[in-house]
Amino acid sequence: MFDHLGFGVTNYAASRAVFLKALEPPGIGIVMEGEHGLGLGPKGKPALWMSKTAEEPAPLHLAFTAKDREQVRAFHRAALAAGGADNGASGLRPEYHANYYGAFVIGPRWAQRRSGLPRSRGVSAPVAAAVPLAAR
Repeated sequence: MFDHLGFGVTNYAASRAVFLKALEPPGIGIVMEGEHGLGLGPKGKPALWMSKTAEEPAPLHLAFTAKDREQVRAFHRAALAAGGADNGASGLRPEYHANYYGAFVIGPRWAQRRSGLPRSRGVSAPVAAAVPLAAR
């Protein structure tokens, strides 16, 4: 279902330290780290992404696995038809890796219900679909 999840943190150094220690016992470690943040996962595949942000609440990124490129295109069309905002049409994304084929949409805003934040604040969730390496 999920290809990877991404979230922002306001204290990158402290969050990095906690996640690295907490995820060490199940064998999850750094796969890559760079301008897009810290990619954690088992055996060379980043599945959990953490990035520095000043936004509160921090944005959440959800990426779903698709079985093939047509499913990515269908995801993008369906999301736009349902009211999502285009954040990148279906296509290759060589900046991620040579065969990364994905599409991106921004979901609708919804009321933030976490205590301490006014209900009028909202969050938009970037959503993506990508074809897994094995299907390329």
